[in-house]
Amino acid sequence: MLLDCVRDMPITETDSIHQDPVEPLPAWHRGGLLSALPAEAIDAVLAAAGPGVDVPLIMAELRHMGGALSRPPARPNAVPGRSAAFSVFALGPGVPALAQAVPAAAGRLLDALAPWHCPELLINFLGSDLTPDDVAAAYPAQVAARLQEYKARFDPHGLFRHGHALPSTTTETA
Repeated sequence: MLLDCVRDMPITETDSIHQDPVEPLPAWHRGGLLSALPAEAIDAVLAAAGPGVDVPLIMAELRHMGGALSRPPARPNAVPGRSAAFSVFALGPGVPALAQAVPAAAGRLLDALAPWHCPELLINFLGSDLTPDDVAAAYPAQVAARLQEYKARFDPHGLFRHGHALPSTTTETA
């Protein structure tokens, strides 16, 4: 029943799935992947960002992974995180008054889940205050190397260097 609702949903309504705002607003986010979610991990989430905990986060979300994402790809690709069982995502207001508090609260949440972290990350949930080397670390080493080879071949002048760009192995020009 729910699948039918989502399948028939116009693309202009997909923001309603998570009740996302339709107008732009400043936000800060960071995420991670977990290999498991035992009772101790749930307790850690609740202690760091659960009911009654004063945190400046808009949300602390856990998502079940697996399914098609966990299957080996038919063709080589650069999708990291296939081995993860769950993702964790923290989102807070990106306003000057909370510039230190939001990352600190998210950091406490992610640190509390450290025993269950996966080495890879979802590129969409990396955050916005990371270095290109942090982005490269989200991928398995051989995938990052392949992507950097492509970047050197197809973007030798570093035109694509914003967002979650990998570090260049060549000299980039501004």
